[in-house]
Amino acid sequence: MAQNALNDIPDGTFEPLTQLEYLYMYGNNFTELEADFFPDLENLVYLDVSNNPTTTLLDGAFRGLTNLNSLILSSCDIRELNPNSFEGLENLLSLQLNFNDIEELPLGVFVPLPNIEYVGLWNNRVKTVRRNSFGDIDNLVTFDLDGNIVNALDRVFIDDAVSLNTLYFNGNLCANNYFGNFLLSRTQYLPMLQTCFENMRFIVDITTEDDGEYSFFEGPQPGIVVRVNTDSEAQIALTPFNFEWSPMIEVFIGTENNTRSVIRINQNTNVVTVPTPNIIRPNQWSDFRITWANQIILVFSGNNPFPFMGFTMRDFFPVNFYGVRAVNSTAAWSVQPVD
Repeated sequence: MAQNALNDIPDGTFEPLTQLEYLYMYGNNFTELEADFFPDLENLVYLDVSNNPTTTLLDGAFRGLTNLNSLILSSCDIRELNPNSFEGLENLLSLQLNFNDIEELPLGVFVPLPNIEYVGLWNNRVKTVRRNSFGDIDNLVTFDLDGNIVNALDRVFIDDAVSLNTLYFNGNLCANNYFGNFLLSRTQYLPMLQTCFENMRFIVDITTEDDGEYSFFEGPQPGIVVRVNTDSEAQIALTPFNFEWSPMIEVFIGTENNTRSVIRINQNTNVVTVPTPNIIRPNQWSDFRITWANQIILVFSGNNPFPFMGFTMRDFFPVNFYGVRAVNSTAAWSVQPVD
């Protein structure tokens, strides 16, 4: 079924093909793989859906493919993975996600793949490799991260990947190497990854309560990328200490019932106020960047290159820490340094 300009599969298409083992669907026009996209194919072992403009993988897209061994999703313009994108693929051995635009590996995204041996993420935009993105990785032999922008790698991931023998890591920020024969050369390679391990101290995954208290963390220079999942306004404090103090700058995003955003100094003076209707997406991840280089505070939304708020600090103080909290709501946060 490859290269046929298909953009939809009518219900019942696969119903007579219960013994089908190999399915080639590359080079079509699928823009979305919805839940249960491949029903009735429980004997499928090989699926190639590469070279489609598939920007979205909905939860449960591959549900029911319990015997699938190999899944190819390369060159599909995928920008985001959902935590349940690979639900039901407990026998998958090889996953190819090369040549996409993936930036984040969500919490638990690879947990449904307990037998995975090969993960290909060559030429994406992955910044951080967290241990909690994966479940059982005892069988992982090859991990391809060539051509990404990785600046932090969880040491626990490397320690738990006891069968890892090939790590492709060329072109990344914290290291730029090919690590072949990892099993025998682990002692030699670990120091070459030390910067990647150390940078994990700046990676924060936390849930804050609705108690009005900031949770403080070390502030990486020159700023942070913030992902927040909340149904109320998000507040970020920039301070020289790991507690509320003057001088302090606070960034309120989605205040006044998600209609405005504000920069406030010393807990009492609003110096910037801009209209930002519906900038916080309730029960979804909202993305922001905050930088503080050269005494200038800039706040960006998503990947927009232009800030929607800015403020020049008249009285300079070093931003050594940042704090996060949400108003009258629990909130999930994922924070890492800017590129």
